[in-house]
Amino acid sequence: MKTVVALFAGFWAMIFVTGLANPGYQHYRYHVSLLASDGSRLIWLTTVAILATALAQWVAAGVFWRVNRLVAVLLGMAGLALIAVALFRVPCPPRARFCTYTVDDTPAEAIHNNAVVVYAVVTMLAMIVLGIVSITRGHHNLVGIPGLVAAVLFALGFGGMLVWPAGLAQRTWIIIGQLWLVAAVYEAQRRRALRAEDVRERVLAH
Repeated sequence: MKTVVALFAGFWAMIFVTGLANPGYQHYRYHVSLLASDGSRLIWLTTVAILATALAQWVAAGVFWRVNRLVAVLLGMAGLALIAVALFRVPCPPRARFCTYTVDDTPAEAIHNNAVVVYAVVTMLAMIVLGIVSITRGHHNLVGIPGLVAAVLFALGFGGMLVWPAGLAQRTWIIIGQLWLVAAVYEAQRRRALRAEDVRERVLAH
């Protein structure tokens, strides 16, 4: 869990730095992707920040591999989607140092935007699957009912119906997804520890 938290903390620290490096950029107004658009300063740092979030997804997927394979696969897909988000930049007009809009209908932007959608969809699916599994098995934890509530808030944030303007809305659903993932990893590790303890007790009992 500490690794996931550290990667997410690194993401926000790097985004904050790149925001400062681009005059006129306002976090509450503009999407994170504009910090990685052609012509922006410190593009490489924004790219590393997004890649750090992809790595966090894969670390979590590794934790879930022995707990819930479906959730592990969904988290792995989320990580792959974030790789595409990082590598395919949104374009700005020619010679623009910083832009508040992007050039439409380019292959790079299409891949970037679709990858964001894929990340959002598989993340929400993971939230729902894990929430349903937890509830049906009678587990009272952070990913049961709270996880389903997080899925709803994530969907509302992604759809721009929770808060406004665009930059704040995006950061809201990003944070919701990250907090859920940290909670999910915590619960998965706790579940594995309980299983291990149960096995030890059975061995000692015999």
